[in-house]
Amino acid sequence: MLVLSGHQWIVKSKRFLRDLVWFPGKDRMVEEVVKGWLPCEATNHDLKPVCEPLHMSLLPLVPWQDLSLDICGPFPSGDYLLVVTDYFSRYTEVEIFRSISTNLTEFLQARNT
Repeated sequence: MLVLSGHQWIVKSKRFLRDLVWFPGKDRMVEEVVKGWLPCEATNHDLKPVCEPLHMSLLPLVPWQDLSLDICGPFPSGDYLLVVTDYFSRYTEVEIFRSISTNLTEFLQARNT
């Protein structure tokens, strides 16, 4: 795949390989490899979208009414991150936890008071 690492199109790949190597069926093989190569598939605009378009959610009326809560980890240190985002202000708070067994409900209730 090193030969194809800088190509943009099938024609450019064929032109590049023309001076380096020849064997029967080379052009057909280049076409098959390039068409199945992930960066080519990612930039091919002729394909239909695979997923549905995103839909906007309604904006909450007050801050901290609707939240996003994510737990990330474990990281190499063994820590976890609790990431809380307010949908109204887009304000994000991140808290580090040493263990996943930490009672998150108590933590959230303490933050609410």
